Amino acid sequence: MTKFTNRVRLQRRLQSIAPAVRRALKAQNAINAAELVETVKGFAPVDDGVLKASVKHEDVSDGTKISQRVSAGGAMTTRPVRKGQTATYDYANAAEYGADGSPAHPFFWPAWRLKRRRFKSRMTRAGKKAIQEA
Repeated sequence: MTKFTNRVRLQRRLQSIAPAVRRALKAQNAINAAELVETVKGFAPVDDGVLKASVKHEDVSDGTKISQRVSAGGAMTTRPVRKGQTATYDYANAAEYGADGSPAHPFFWPAWRLKRRRFKSRMTRAGKKAIQEA
């Protein structure tokens, strides 16, 4: 059995690692989300600019997870099905997945598939670097 000569110092150092890693990963995740937003906007089909303007990201982290939500569409792109109708649809979804009579023009998921490996490796590097610096 090994004996630690300075157990208090070791415990302090181990406790400092978790917050440092959390800060580094949160910062890297925000950078990744901003890059994904720009890529999605680049892939978005040409329209009046509302679809591209609707692409955004927000921090949805809580006490246990680090997370960013990237979304397209919403209230900005919701339109009535026909004039005089109360039913609505989100034309961001119609563009991504297609609708009756119009083919799909995917822009969100292709951008995600293009970037996800890069994002994962960046997160891994950021975590390792934070551990080394802590």
